[in-house]
Order: sequence, then C-alpha cells, then structure tokens
Amino acid sequence: MGDRRSKLNTDVELMFRIRKLASYAALLVFVTSCASVEKDTGSVAQDRPGPGKALIYFYRPRRMMGMAVGFDVREGDRKLGGLPNGSYFVYHVIPGTHTFSAATEVTKTVTINVRAGQTYYIEGTLGMGAFVGRPELTIVSEQQGPGDLAGLKRVRLAGG
Repeated sequence: MGDRRSKLNTDVELMFRIRKLASYAALLVFVTSCASVEKDTGSVAQDRPGPGKALIYFYRPRRMMGMAVGFDVREGDRKLGGLPNGSYFVYHVIPGTHTFSAATEVTKTVTINVRAGQTYYIEGTLGMGAFVGRPELTIVSEQQGPGDLAGLKRVRLAGG
C-alpha cells in the first residue's frame, strides 16, 4: 500500500510541475510576443504637427518594474506601436476625439480630444498584475512631457 501511495504522490507532484512549466512557457511566449518594435531613426524635424494635424507622443519611462514586459498601443483595432521599457513613438493624428488602448492581461483605455497644431503626451506605465504587469495610459501636461522623453529610445510606429 505504501509503494502505491508513494507512486500516487510522485505522479501528482509531476503533474503540478508540468503544469507549472507549461504556465511559465505560456507566459514567456506571451511576454516575448508583446510590443515587438524597431528603433526609429526619424528626424526630430518630423516631430511637429503637420498642417491640420495634431501630434501625440506615446512614451514609457525606464523602470525596473515590468522592464521585460512590453505592450502595444492601439486605436480601435489598429496597432499604432509598441512600448517596451524606456521608449517612445510619435503619432500624427487628425483633430477630434480619439480613444487609445493598451493591453496585457487587462485592457486600459484613455480618451483625448485633440486640436490641430497642438502636441500631446500620453505616458504608458505598468502596474502589478496577476501574471503580467497591467498597463496604464495617462495624459500628461505639455510642461511635463518633454522632460519625460529625455533619454528614451524612439521606436517606429507599426507599419512605419
């Protein structure tokens, strides 16, 4: 009876280890597939709103928490770009109301009404999550935004 119980305990322990490894593997695949980006070598001169457009900087400060996790920024179903730790991208947009989202294990949104000729800043951060960090998108002031961008790496827009 003892050998049978010992084998049962060993089998149960093996099942838990396999599940744990499978969970880690799934998490690794999820994390590495998020926010794939390329460095952008675009000129700073492009960072002005074009005629009849507004400019939005999406950025993510460099922080220890969530440094290995990236997330994509979307408008509706369209991926605009990825935000890995310590990066930013620039988005030229027509005036009006726009809702942007970021997702990992949850989806967060921010809505902003933009005017032609204006520049806006949206900060992306990660908070604690059950398995992966939870993204936040926050509109920041025109006074704070430029300072926050200092030292960040510019990445390309999706399809850009």
